[in-house]
This record gives sequence, structure tokens and C-alpha cells, in this order.
Amino acid sequence: MALALTVVIVLIVLLFGIGAAVALIAVLIAASFLIAAAHASPRPPESRLDAAAALRLWLGELLAAIGVMLILLPLERWLMRRDVSGRRDDVPPVLLIHGYVNNAGALFILWRALKQAGVAVHTLNLEPVYGDIDGYCEAIEQRLAAIQARNGGARVALVCHSMGGLAARAYLRRHGGARVAQVVTLGTPHAGTVLAYGALGVNGRQMRPGSAWLAALARDEGGAWPCPLVSIYSHDDNIVAPQDAARLAGARNVAVAGIGHIALPMSARVARLVLAELGVPAAGSRGG
Repeated sequence: MALALTVVIVLIVLLFGIGAAVALIAVLIAASFLIAAAHASPRPPESRLDAAAALRLWLGELLAAIGVMLILLPLERWLMRRDVSGRRDDVPPVLLIHGYVNNAGALFILWRALKQAGVAVHTLNLEPVYGDIDGYCEAIEQRLAAIQARNGGARVALVCHSMGGLAARAYLRRHGGARVAQVVTLGTPHAGTVLAYGALGVNGRQMRPGSAWLAALARDEGGAWPCPLVSIYSHDDNIVAPQDAARLAGARNVAVAGIGHIALPMSARVARLVLAELGVPAAGSRGG
């Protein structure tokens, strides 16, 4: 969901009321599910949703979109500290990297879960909004250097939503994994998405299936990673389509169901998966 669209929706709220804005968001979410369904990848039979679960999926994505677009993106600077110190020495500090035309606010729920778990958590806003994904590498490098200095030189885990996972891969291609402990991606279009045909900017074009940029990235990587990499993705992603485009060769791929794209970093279930990947013991377990 574009920041520019957030501005439009806020104007609609001011001019026509919250109901009109919610209706517009609902139409956009419904359209994304229809497009994604038309290009859906095969899924295991046990992951299929019944009517009630499908309704919960749509409502969950709608509520996530409303929260992100009307509250979290506009108020990100007031709701989230860029750097939060941790109280654990058994878990690497985390840098959260957001997706296409978002800011760190889209990761607020995950940020809060990490903070509450005692993990050092840091954020970064990718700019320019419609820029080349390779252009984000130096900002990530500078941020990682600062985070390491703040955390005693510890290597940093990158937890990335959507396009943020491609930015992390571009970073590893250019700088290697000396600063990176591991990478966890959430709903990243590793092989592109058909919805990118409607996206603006250089980065939007780079995320189209079969783009020259994606092909070069995969060729340069050769399926080898300088650090552990996990891709968490949803069979019901309404932005990454086909959904198995979020799978990545050479990574550990973890599928979930019943969660939409915007809702992935807003989900308590996904937050628990991320914490487990980082090595945070489950609540109530010894040392947790």
C-alpha cells in the first residue's frame, strides 16, 4: 500500500468520513485477493480454507490495511523508536526492513513483540520510496555499522517484509554477510509478483516476474548464502502471486495459511515464528 495512497485515504476521511475511507480500502483489498487468486500457485490440501476461514482472512487483511494506512504509517515517527536496547545476550540484535512504499510503521506489531521479548530492535526507512532496490544497500550498510557499534559488535539479524527481503539479498550480494547473523523474510516476492505490473517506480519494475534485475540477483547468488536465510510466506498472500514466488532456493521455506500480505508482520502467530527463528525461547519455557 503506497504512502501516496495513504494521503489520499486520509483526505477522504477528512472530506467524506471514515466510512468512505474504509470502503475504499475494502475494495482495494478485495481486488488484490481476486488478482492473487487468478494467479494462485498450487497449495497442499490441508492448507485450504473453508468459508469461515476465508472470511477471517479477508477481515484480518482489511483490519491490518486500515491500521497500517491510517495510523501506523503516518504516525511511525511518534509510535516507534529507531533503536531499542535489548536485555538478552543470547539473541542477535534485529534490524527490521519494511516493504514497498511503506515505512517502518508497517512492522509496528512485530517491533513491539521483539521489544517485549527483550530483543534489541532497530528500524530503517528505505528511501527514495520508488528507487532502485540496489540503491538501498548503502543505507543498510550504514545502519548495520551503527547497530553493531551500539551492541558491542554483535552481528545483526535482518527481519524483512515484502520488498525488504529483496533489499536484504541485494545487500548480501554487494557487502557479504560479515555484519549479518541471519535473514528472515516475510512475504518477499523472491521470484517476483504479477501485482508488480501495477506498481510504480524502478523498484516496482524490478519486482515483476522474470525481470532482468531478479534474474541477475539469482545468478549472482548462485543459491548460496553467507548466513542462514529463512523465508516465511503465506499460501493466502494477496500481494505476492503466485504465492510460491515467495519460496527461495537454498533457504528454509516456512509456509503459513490464512494470513494476508499486510497482516504477515501484524500477526501474533508470525511474530512467534520469527522469535523462534531468532532463538528466543517460547513463553513459559526455561530461559524464556
